[in-house]
Amino acid sequence: YKVVITHKVFGCVSEKEITPALSPDIAFTLDVPNQFCFNQPVTITTNIVNPSGYTYHWEPQNFITNGATGPNPTVLISANQTFLVTVTDINTGCTKTASIAAEVANPAVVSINAEPDFSIYEGESLELFIEDPINGAQYDWSTGEQGTRITVETVDDTSYTVTVTDENGCTATDEVIVTVRKAKCDESDVYLPNAFTPNGDDANDVFIVRSHFIDQLTFIVYNRWGQEVFSTTDPNTGWDGKFLGRELEPDAYAYYIHVVCINGFTYTKKGNVTLIR
Repeated sequence: YKVVITHKVFGCVSEKEITPALSPDIAFTLDVPNQFCFNQPVTITTNIVNPSGYTYHWEPQNFITNGATGPNPTVLISANQTFLVTVTDINTGCTKTASIAAEVANPAVVSINAEPDFSIYEGESLELFIEDPINGAQYDWSTGEQGTRITVETVDDTSYTVTVTDENGCTATDEVIVTVRKAKCDESDVYLPNAFTPNGDDANDVFIVRSHFIDQLTFIVYNRWGQEVFSTTDPNTGWDGKFLGRELEPDAYAYYIHVVCINGFTYTKKGNVTLIR
């Protein structure tokens, strides 16, 4: 460019040529993962030479959780969002604006279930499983196991967690507490009916000791004259109302049980049961 200055009175003329120096373009690119995870932090990366030679202004600010004035902010979004950045050269004041779109992946979802519920009796095990598992996802349990099903056994109330990681790398966690009913080894834990009907209808046909906690059992039944008509040490075996293969008459029969529970406690009971036909 040439500048000419002329004096209005004397007509003197002065000329000067100047060549302005153009600042180079601010060259940079923006990168994000292909998909953002729902409500999980992710970093937008600014690829630029000498990043400390510039200032950065990002919009919208309300989704930025860290680094809002730097080249690589951390953002947290739950829906698709476009981010704008204005980069300013500290030395020249020149600016350049660019944008990048962030796409949110469908959220990972995980839910632990058990049947019939999350309680067990002392000494029992329980299968925990994933409700509606995601194809291709990885499930990591707090026990160190992987997969959609695990079997747990515990003597105390225990918390179990699982973390799912889907094909997008997005994660979700669920937690359940398995409660344990301890053996008291008393009448609340050991049950016998006061009557039974061995008529072959598969309903109350057998007089049996019922408990979740039996380790050892002595079970004897007597008729009204004190004759032993049945005995067993097998907790899974009950009396079918027969003696030496013959059906006994309806009557009241005496019984004796001695139970050693899984915790070592003992329970003894004597009583009567009515055989009904």
